[in-house]
Amino acid sequence: MQKLAGQDLRVLQGEVAEFNNELEELKNQWEEYKKPINDEIFEKKQEIADKRVEYKYKQDKIKNLKKEFKQCLREIETKKTILTYM
Repeated sequence: MQKLAGQDLRVLQGEVAEFNNELEELKNQWEEYKKPINDEIFEKKQEIADKRVEYKYKQDKIKNLKKEFKQCLREIETKKTILTYM
């Protein structure tokens, strides 16, 4: 009976080892499956960050152009006023 119990224990240990191997294989497959998805997510986040920087630069440029335009308008008004006095 004891010999049988020891044999059952070895069979169970073998099955557990087999399940552990399958689990490791599934983990590896999952990591392989996840990697391209994670890479794509990283690339998209990087693209978004790059676009934010680009849009911020363009916003600043537009603000500066508006300031220059307003300054030019003020100069024109000043020159018109001077011209009417002459």
